[in-house]
This record gives sequence, C-alpha cells and structure tokens, in this order.
Amino acid sequence: MKWNIRLSDLETFNYLIIWLGVIALFVYTPITVIDSGVINYGLILSVLLYVFEYIEIAVTFPLYIQQLIRLKEISNRLAE
Repeated sequence: MKWNIRLSDLETFNYLIIWLGVIALFVYTPITVIDSGVINYGLILSVLLYVFEYIEIAVTFPLYIQQLIRLKEISNRLAE
C-alpha cells in the first residue's frame, strides 16, 4: 500500500507541474501577442487555438508514458 501512495503522490506532483506550466503558457501567450503591437483578433484567436491543442497534448502525455511502461512490463513478463 505504501508504494501505491508514493505512486499517487508522484502522479499528483507531475500533473501539478504540467498544469502550472500550462496555465503560465495560457496567460503568457495572449499578453505576448497583444504586446507585439498588432491587434489582430484573428491572430489572437489562432494563437489561443494552438495553445489549446498544445495543452491537450501536454495533459495526456503522462498517460501515454504510463501506458508505455505498462506495456514494457507486460512484455518483459511474457518474455520470461
């Protein structure tokens, strides 16, 4: 049970780091686009949509890593 708690804590910490980075990116991007001097609403919208796509990938990345580790463990067990 100790290992499950440690793994849960590690996963929570990983998601905390990812979400802090995502929030910082989401706040920084529109400010940078607006400060560039070009107030083009289409540009702001397109940049925010790209940021949303990046957020979607960044949030699901740890899940892909976990699946990869599980598959490697299963293949190692089958090879034994």
